[in-house]
Amino acid sequence: MKKTLIALAAVAATGAAFAQSSVTLSGSLDVGIVRNGAAGTTTLNQAGNGLNNLVFSGTEDLGGGLKANFVLQQRFNPTNGNNDGTNAGRRTFQGASTVGLSGGFGNIRFGREIEAYNDVNNWADPWGTVRSASVAAGAGNVSTGPDLADLGRSEGIHYNSPSFGGLTVGVTYGFKDQTAAQLGGAAAGTKALFSANAVYAAGPLTVMGGLMQNRYDDDAYVIGAGYNFGVADLKVAYHNVEGGSAANTANKYTALQFGVNVPMGATVFSAGYIRSETQALAAGPKVKSNKLGLGAQYNLSKRTAVIGTYGKAKSTKANFDLSIRHTF
Repeated sequence: MKKTLIALAAVAATGAAFAQSSVTLSGSLDVGIVRNGAAGTTTLNQAGNGLNNLVFSGTEDLGGGLKANFVLQQRFNPTNGNNDGTNAGRRTFQGASTVGLSGGFGNIRFGREIEAYNDVNNWADPWGTVRSASVAAGAGNVSTGPDLADLGRSEGIHYNSPSFGGLTVGVTYGFKDQTAAQLGGAAAGTKALFSANAVYAAGPLTVMGGLMQNRYDDDAYVIGAGYNFGVADLKVAYHNVEGGSAANTANKYTALQFGVNVPMGATVFSAGYIRSETQALAAGPKVKSNKLGLGAQYNLSKRTAVIGTYGKAKSTKANFDLSIRHTF
C-alpha cells in the first residue's frame, strides 16, 4: 500500500511538472494634457493610440522544451473607458489576439498582431509611432488597407526565430482569401500578405531590415542601423513604399528617419527627425515634408514615469503632450 501511494504521488508530481502553466495580467496606463496645434485644442487625453493596454497572456509547459502560448491585448482610452481611436468599436482585442507554440525552433503564432515588417518599420522613432513628438514614417500614405494603415496589425501566421549568433528573423504570412469581416471591416484585398524582418545585434551595434507585400499589392521595405555609445543611443532608417493597386493612391513614399536617446540619471532625453517625399507614380509633383520631435522621460520608478514631448511638422502648428505613465 505504501509503495502504491509513493508511485501515485510520483505520477501526480510528474503530471504537474508537464502541466505547469501560468496566466498573467499586465498592461499600461498613460494619461495627460494633450495640445493639438492644428485644431487649437488642449484636452485631457491619451498621448497616442495604443499607449493604454490591458493584456492577458499565458504559457503552458508541454514538456520537452515545448510550450503553448496565448496573448489577448485590449486597447482603450482611460479618459472615457472606450476602445481607443483606431479600434472605432470594431474589435475587442485590437492590440493582439494570438495562440501558438514555442520551443527550440522559435515561436509560431496564429492570429492577429503586428506583422513582421511593421515590427521594425519605425524602430528608429524614439516614441514608437505615438505621442506628439513621434517621427513615424507614414507608410499609410500609400495604402488605405489594414496591412499598412491599421498600425501594421494583420491576421496571419507569425513566426520568430531563435537567435543565431545575434541574428533573429521574423516572418508573417496572411492568406489572400481573408474576408473583409475577418480583416475588421476593411477591404479584403486581392493578394496574399508576405512580410519579413531580420535584426542583427552585436553589443552596441544593431542592423535591421524589413520588407512586405500587402494584400493590396503595395511593396515596402525599410533598412536601418543603430549604435549605442553609452552616452547616447543613435538610430537611423530609410523607408520606401510603393503603391501597386489602382484602388489605392498609387504613390511612392520615401523617408529618412533619425532618432536618439540620451540617458542622464533618471531622465532620458530624446530627439527625432524625419524627412519624407511622396509622389504619384504616374505623374504629379513631389510633396516634401519634415518633422522634428523632442521629448524627455523622468523615471520615478521602474514602472512609473512622467513624459513630455513636443513635435513640429512642416507648415503646421506644433503639438505637445505631458502625461503620467504607469505599467503593471
